[in-house]
Amino acid sequence: MNYGKAKKILIFLFLFVNLVLISLLVGISGDNNELSLDSLNKVIALAKQKNISVEQSSLPKRVEMLDFLELERLSDFKAQIPEAIPVVSEKPADILKGLTKQDFLNDYSLEFSSKDTNLITDEVKYQFTQSYNGYTLYGSELYAIVQKKSITNVSGTLFNLKSVKYSDFEMISPLQILLDISANYSGNGEKISSVKQAYYIPPDSLEFKNLTAIPCYVIDLSKGKLFYDAVNGDFLMYLGINGNSIFDKTEAFSSI
Repeated sequence: MNYGKAKKILIFLFLFVNLVLISLLVGISGDNNELSLDSLNKVIALAKQKNISVEQSSLPKRVEMLDFLELERLSDFKAQIPEAIPVVSEKPADILKGLTKQDFLNDYSLEFSSKDTNLITDEVKYQFTQSYNGYTLYGSELYAIVQKKSITNVSGTLFNLKSVKYSDFEMISPLQILLDISANYSGNGEKISSVKQAYYIPPDSLEFKNLTAIPCYVIDLSKGKLFYDAVNGDFLMYLGINGNSIFDKTEAFSSI
């Protein structure tokens, strides 16, 4: 066997594959940061070959330029409610209205995340997250305990915006994230229901008063969420539907 010739062929194939991937990654065109439909369809087809289904409608139509946020954590935030806060109903939207009308919360943008019912006490715990300009701050959390159409307790981890850190960088295309997921996934089948831009607060920084929220992509799967750095494309975290967080990329994909 001619090993020299075989080596040249492998190098050529490697370069060819890289060129194909690079052509696929040209997913942002023009000044409006819109995704190329042709590149999008090619990446979707590639994901399908790896047993990953994704619809065009689940992907962002354009990529926004998000800045790094310098935040200040509110130390041991816990609202002292002198009396229960009445709400119209126990729907998340009405609970949110009841919260944002309070002086201690009306400066914060909140969005509903989940709820959990205690069948013994008949209490319902609602979880909300902060957002900045419509983008979720993952790592923030506000809990409201509701019973008989009244909010009886509010606590959580909230942040004040200190400054916006403008940098000379570009958002990586979400198509590159999909390619990375396809390259690492080896399961029998998975569906991506949405790919959204958001902010990620590193868990190991939550103990500090001052910290930075970085632009990220959040990929919703049937079994959890994948978080990727939107500036350099690094894998950040996998959050399972059971609440478990996995930060090792290999371990995360083996859990999907």
